[in-house]
Amino acid sequence: MQQSDRLRLILKIKKIKQTEMAVFGNVTPATISRYLSGRQLDIDFVISLYNKLNVNPTWLLTGEGEMFLGRSGNSNIGNNYGNGSIGNITINSNNSHTQTVVLTDEELELVKSYREKQFKQIMKKIANMLCFWR
Repeated sequence: MQQSDRLRLILKIKKIKQTEMAVFGNVTPATISRYLSGRQLDIDFVISLYNKLNVNPTWLLTGEGEMFLGRSGNSNIGNNYGNGSIGNITINSNNSHTQTVVLTDEELELVKSYREKQFKQIMKKIANMLCFWR
């Protein structure tokens, strides 16, 4: 199943039109048409669908995991740990603009370690992540 197929499935399950998805995704209806024709999804669009419709970004991009993620209100760090799940951090800027950033398990563990001031563990995790990317 391709990204375009998963996008069609969201339209069907959520019972929304392409124009509504365009509004939810902060894009034009023409962009939705291009996505449905096979164009690669833009990450800002994917994040917008997560924020508005709880669409799992990993599922939308790769087909892995659950289609939708439950979210627990306004917590600063999501509680979806383990099993390939994703966490999120909500960032509030001075101009009252809020943005949610999606994190992998490894990134979420780094944030947790930082908040707990476990700097030695942070360095080990970063070293392990760097070795993985070689």
